[in-house]
Amino acid sequence: MKSIGLVTFWDNNYGSALQCYSLKKTIASLGYRCDLIEEKHTGKLEKYIRIIKKCIRIPCKTLLYPKFGKAYFELRKSAHLSQDSLSQKSRQDIHFFGLTELQPKELTRKSLKRIGSSDEYVAFITGSDQVWGGHFVEPTYGNFLEFAPRNKRISYAASFGSDAVSSYNKKRYKKGLKGIDRLAVREDSGIEIVKKLTGKTAVKMPDPTVLVSVEEWKQFSKNIQLDEEPYLLVHFLDKMSEKSVRAVKTIAKARNLKIICLGWKREEILSLENAFFADGGPREYISFIEHASCICTDSFHTTLFSLRFNKQFYTFPRCYAHRFHQSERITNLLRDTGCFDRYIKDEVMSYDSLPQYKVDCVNYFEVQCNVGLNYLRNAISDIDKTTINIPNLKEDNQCCGCGVCAEKCPQNAIQMVFNEKGYSVPKINIKKCVYCGICEKYCRKSIIKKEYEKKAYIAYSKDEDLLLRSASGGVFSSIAKSFILHGGAVYGAAMSHDGEKMYVAHRLATTMNELYPLLQSKYVQSNAVVCFEDIRERLLKLQPVLFSGTSCQVDALQRYLGKHYDNLYTIDLICHGVPGGKFFSDYVKFLEEKNNSSVVSFLFREKKDEKIEFVQNVRYSNGKEIKTKVENSDYYKLFFSEDSYRDCCYHCEYASIYKPADITVGDYFECQKDYPELYQGKNSLSKVNGLSCCISHNDNGDKLLSSFANNLNLIPVDLKKIQRSHNNLCYPSNPTDMREKMMNKYKMGGFKKIHRYNQCMNYVLFFPRLAKTLFENIFTRR
Repeated sequence: MKSIGLVTFWDNNYGSALQCYSLKKTIASLGYRCDLIEEKHTGKLEKYIRIIKKCIRIPCKTLLYPKFGKAYFELRKSAHLSQDSLSQKSRQDIHFFGLTELQPKELTRKSLKRIGSSDEYVAFITGSDQVWGGHFVEPTYGNFLEFAPRNKRISYAASFGSDAVSSYNKKRYKKGLKGIDRLAVREDSGIEIVKKLTGKTAVKMPDPTVLVSVEEWKQFSKNIQLDEEPYLLVHFLDKMSEKSVRAVKTIAKARNLKIICLGWKREEILSLENAFFADGGPREYISFIEHASCICTDSFHTTLFSLRFNKQFYTFPRCYAHRFHQSERITNLLRDTGCFDRYIKDEVMSYDSLPQYKVDCVNYFEVQCNVGLNYLRNAISDIDKTTINIPNLKEDNQCCGCGVCAEKCPQNAIQMVFNEKGYSVPKINIKKCVYCGICEKYCRKSIIKKEYEKKAYIAYSKDEDLLLRSASGGVFSSIAKSFILHGGAVYGAAMSHDGEKMYVAHRLATTMNELYPLLQSKYVQSNAVVCFEDIRERLLKLQPVLFSGTSCQVDALQRYLGKHYDNLYTIDLICHGVPGGKFFSDYVKFLEEKNNSSVVSFLFREKKDEKIEFVQNVRYSNGKEIKTKVENSDYYKLFFSEDSYRDCCYHCEYASIYKPADITVGDYFECQKDYPELYQGKNSLSKVNGLSCCISHNDNGDKLLSSFANNLNLIPVDLKKIQRSHNNLCYPSNPTDMREKMMNKYKMGGFKKIHRYNQCMNYVLFFPRLAKTLFENIFTRR
C-alpha cells in the first residue's frame, strides 16, 4: 500500500483530533496508508538552542513589526488559559485517543527532509484546522510542506482562522502558499487571503469531518454509555460571556433540562442549579452531541456536529483572550447551511425569541462530502501516476515477510528471498506466473474479528522452574505445558542451526524437552510459514493446536488456513518490531569470525536475582562464553534504538490492542508504577521472578485461560493502564535518524562496517560522555 503523509494539528482539542481522524480515514478509503507526521524536537541541547533563537527572534521581530511583541504575549497567554481550562482527565483522554487512533510519527527535521524527497510517500497533505493561523507567533515547520518537493504538496481545507494575515507573517505565508499548487482552504476568507498574497485561486473544501457519514460517527461512539435523562450540552472553548450564561440558564429552565458542561470546566455554568461537569475523549464528545436535547457552544466543530446530527443548537461568539477574533469559520458554516440565525450575539430575552425550527442539512452535507472526496481523489491521482505491479502483492515496505503468498502459489512462481536490509520479501518469476490472483487473495485478505469485551491480567507462573526458564512471567510456557499434557501440539519460535548458520524458525513441541527451546525471547523474525501445512493437517485431525508468534504471524496463519478452527488457539506478543533473519545470521557469522569459533548458543536476556537483564549471552564451540551489554552489542544496540526492524514494523497495523490472536502477552516492567499496592505486604509481587501482562481478546482467549492456565496466577487489572504502559499497544515503533546510515553500512560491508563505525564513535564520544557523567555526578551530590 502506498503512503501519504498528513501534517495537521491533533492534540488538546476535540475538533483537532476528529478532523485528523476523518482525513486519515478518508485517505485510507482511497487506498493509501496515511501517516500523521510532525516535527520532533530531541535532546536538551536542541531545547536550549530553540530558547536562544526565541530570545533573539522576538526582539528582532518586534523591531521590524511593532505589533508582534504584543501579539506574542497575548496569544501565549490565551493558549495557556485555554489549556488550563481543559480538565486534566479530558486532556489525557484526547491525547490517548491521538496516540492510539491517530498514531503520530514524530520525525526530526532531517528525517522530514529525507522522506520528502524519497519514494516512501506519494504525496503530503496539510490541513485541515488552523494550520495556517494568520496571527501565529510561533513558527511551525512543515505546515506549508516545505520539506517536500513542490509536486508532492497538497492542501485540504486549510484554515487561516480569521480574515487576515498579520504583517509579520505575510512574507513567510506568501512563500509557503506559492510552493503549493493544489490549494484548498476551508473558508471564503481563505480564498481571498491566498488571492491577495499570491494571485493564485484556491478552492473551498468542507472540513474533513464532513467526509465521514453520520452513521459512521454513530458507530464511532456507539459503546459510550450516557445517562438517559435529557440534558443541555454546554461546550465552550473560551470564557463564557454574561449574555451566554443567561441564555443557557433561560434555555435550560424553559425546557426543564439539566446542564452538562463537557471537557472545559466552565465555572460560570457549574455555579448554576442542576449543572454537572463531564470528562471525556473524542468518542464521548460525539456521543454527548448525538444524545443532547439541546446544545450551546462557541466551538466550530461542535456547531458542525450539531448540524450533522440535526440537533437543536445555538452558537455564541467566542470571548477570546486576545484581539484576533476567529469567528469567520463559524459564520461561514452557518451562512452556507442557512442557519445563521442560530448565531446568537444579542441578549436572549426569552426562549421563545430563539429559532426553534428543525435543522435539516442532510442534502447540503452529502453534496459537500462528494466535493471533498473528488478533490482529494483527483489531487492524489494527479501525483500518483505509477502503475500497479501484477500480481498486486503488498510493496516491500508493507510486506511482513510471512511467506503465505509463496506457499499458496500453485505455479511455484514466488520465492522468498532476502533483500539488502536482511529481511525476506517475495520475488515473482513472471515467466512462471499465470496471473491467477491466488497470491493476491491471501496477501490482502482481511481477518474480521468479532467485537468482544477484552480482559486484562497481571500474570505469572506458579511453576518456579518454568518461570526461571521463561523470558518474563511464563504465561506461554505454563499454557503450553498444560496443552502438551492434554495431548495438544504447540508451535513457537526456536533458535536453529543448519551446520552453516544460526537462524530462528518455528517448530513443533509435543513434549516438555521439545518445549524448552521455544521459551525465551528471540529478537529476530522467525520463519513461521514452514509449520503452517503441518498445523492444518493436525487441525483437520481435531488435535488441539497452540500457535505462538507475532501478530503478523498469527494473521498469516489465519490467512493461510482460510477458515476458523475451534481447536486452534493463538498467542501473540507485544512486539516492538523484528529485524530480518539474514540480518541476524550475518551478525552471528560476524561474531564467529571475530572470535574464531562457531556459535552454539545465543540468548538475548537472562534472569538474575529476580530481575530481568537485557544482555547478549553467546556461547562458542571452543567453550568461551561472552556476555555483552546492550550498548556494546552492534546488533542489540540497533534493536533497542528501533533502527533494525522491517520497514512494515514502522507502520504496523497491530500496534494497538486490536490483535488477531486469542490472547496477547508481554513484559510488565511498569507493574509497580501502575499498581504500587500489589508490592506491599507478605504477598508482594516484588518477590516474583518475572511478571507478564496478559490480554484476552475473545471467547477462545477466555477458554485458553480457564482450561489451560491452572498453573498461572492471574490478577485482573485495568486494560487501559496496560495499554498506556506499552507504547506498542498504542502506536508503532519509530526509527531514529541513524537507521538509514546504519542500513547503508550494512549493505556496503555487513556488520564489520557497522562495528567499525561504532568503535570510531566510541572514541570520538569518550571525552564528551566522561564530561557529562562528571557534570551529572557533581550536581547529583549537591
